[in-house]
Amino acid sequence: MSQTLTRPLVHFIFSTRNREDLIEPEIEAELYVYIGGVCLTSESPLLSMGAMATFEEEFVGFLGKYGVPYDRRYIWT
Repeated sequence: MSQTLTRPLVHFIFSTRNREDLIEPEIEAELYVYIGGVCLTSESPLLSMGAMATFEEEFVGFLGKYGVPYDRRYIWT
């Protein structure tokens, strides 16, 4: 029997409003723990993560059973 094996890789970038310097080192550590916990709970490996004072980004591998929803309403440039 044939099967399709997929693991979508997604690059998330979150920015602070108006690019204000809001992510301080103390908050950054808590942010890593929180995002890592979300990925661990959803069985999606967190491949890379980084943060600056104005943005946070992560590279995540999703399991095929979850899929990646695409909705233009949630994409801002």
